[in-house]
Amino acid sequence: MRQIVVVWEEDFPYEPEQIWKVVTDLASWQWRSDLADCKVIDERRCIEIPKKGKPVHFLVVVAALSHSVVKRDTHAAQHN
Repeated sequence: MRQIVVVWEEDFPYEPEQIWKVVTDLASWQWRSDLADCKVIDERRCIEIPKKGKPVHFLVVVAALSHSVVKRDTHAAQHN
């Protein structure tokens, strides 16, 4: 399976816990200006529907405040 790793660094005027709560809440995707929809399958899986492009199937593999959020595109792996 091919893995894509995205690293994004940004400085925010908020506590890490506040940011963590927002980015790990799969049902509250509306802050993402690039998405048209996000279909939550369960607490670890979702399908992001971008405004442009194809839907992306994600599986959250690691979610820890002191580490990174790791999401894997499970759909692409099935079609490669």
